[in-house]
Amino acid sequence: PESIHLLDGTESALNVLPAILRSAVFEGDAVFLEGEAQDGIVLRARIPVAQSNRIPAAGSEVLLGWRPETSVIVSENSV
Repeated sequence: PESIHLLDGTESALNVLPAILRSAVFEGDAVFLEGEAQDGIVLRARIPVAQSNRIPAAGSEVLLGWRPETSVIVSENSV
């Protein structure tokens, strides 16, 4: 979750997936987001409270993204 960020659409060097925001939960110094992308893929992100003023309501379409160097590929056979 620490590598996934809520995007505003201006970032171009990131891997990006559109998702529907399922929930946003405040917990301590962060907001934990859960979004559902195409085919039911669930993505979770941890957003610092200082950046939480731009979190949309549940049910909104959002862009979630991460830097390519933080990506990890897991084969189906290793799950």
